[in-house]
Amino acid sequence: MNDEFAKNEEFKMNDELVISDEFAMIEESEEDEESDKSEESEKTEESDKAEDSDKSEESDKAEDSDKSEESEKTEESERKEEFTEIYVQHKKRIVAVDDSNVVLKTLKNVLDSEGYEFHPFSTGTRALEYLEHREKIPDLIILDIEMPIMNGYDVLARIKKIPHLRHVPVIFLTSNNQKKQVVKAVTDGVRDYVVKPIDREVLLKKLYLLLGN
Repeated sequence: MNDEFAKNEEFKMNDELVISDEFAMIEESEEDEESDKSEESEKTEESDKAEDSDKSEESDKAEDSDKSEESEKTEESERKEEFTEIYVQHKKRIVAVDDSNVVLKTLKNVLDSEGYEFHPFSTGTRALEYLEHREKIPDLIILDIEMPIMNGYDVLARIKKIPHLRHVPVIFLTSNNQKKQVVKAVTDGVRDYVVKPIDREVLLKKLYLLLGN
């Protein structure tokens, strides 16, 4: 009986040891799982932080890029405005007087295409009214010789009496190049002449010689 009791007690102890080991293994497994979860959580948090950091950097870069583009556009716009202002201030101003609308239209097409500031008039009277009361002095005046009421010579004589116009170069337009007429024009103070119909290249060459670029 005592032997059996002893054996039973031994079996119980062994069972308890086995159960205890199993519990220990389970606890250890749970601890490992919790550790793995904790590591995964930490990795996820680190990954999220890294992703947020990357997004933040990308956002900052995109914002900086947008600001840089806006700054470049603003600078370019300012340069264009400055160039336009300088260009307008330095545009050569030309006044033309001719009783023919066809001639004035031809002059406008040529001069506008070359960037000149063009002011056309069909009579000498209107041109003189404009010239006498203008603060902006023209760089050059083009006069037709043969006009009714006030011809080119008459307009030229009036121009030479106006102090702020006295030294403005004048080109005569003539339908012929007779020597007598050309000599008279030069004597009266004309700098050059162009024969009609107007040749674009000839006109531009003469303007270049008198005004430069």
